[in-house]
Amino acid sequence: GPSSPVRLESREWSEDGFEFSLTSRPGGDWRFENPANVTGSLPGFAFDMTSSAPGFEEFQAFHQYFWQNKDSGYVKGHVFLHRKTRERGVFSLHACTLRRSHPALPGGKEILAVANSCEEWFKIVEDVFFLPLTDLSEEDRARLWDLVSAQHAAFEESKTVGQL
Repeated sequence: GPSSPVRLESREWSEDGFEFSLTSRPGGDWRFENPANVTGSLPGFAFDMTSSAPGFEEFQAFHQYFWQNKDSGYVKGHVFLHRKTRERGVFSLHACTLRRSHPALPGGKEILAVANSCEEWFKIVEDVFFLPLTDLSEEDRARLWDLVSAQHAAFEESKTVGQL
């Protein structure tokens, strides 16, 4: 998404090669659109400016979907995201695959690396996303690697099955 706050007015704009829009709709609703949706997790959203949220209950359904539904990009999607500047796009780490996404790239994305070991994966996380994760115990690191490598294996298997 945009790298800085957006004025609440109907408009379209480009930023770092990405296109965005914000549109006023009847009844106080607004719609933000992210047509490229290069990460696959946020094509857009709507919000209502006619009232303020009296409590977190208003967000419960969204929370349940985004954090618990198997179709949510946050459940099946990225481990890490980092938006770069100056036409470099968005770096994302999906399980073991590091990719860069930008509308100017052929197909909108390129694979930069695939981690084949726990050590490689943690090095990518530290070097690209600036997260050393040194606060994790060896047991937690191993558990995280097991999860990530299992997700990657399932993804690779789904590609093979799709080719049969």
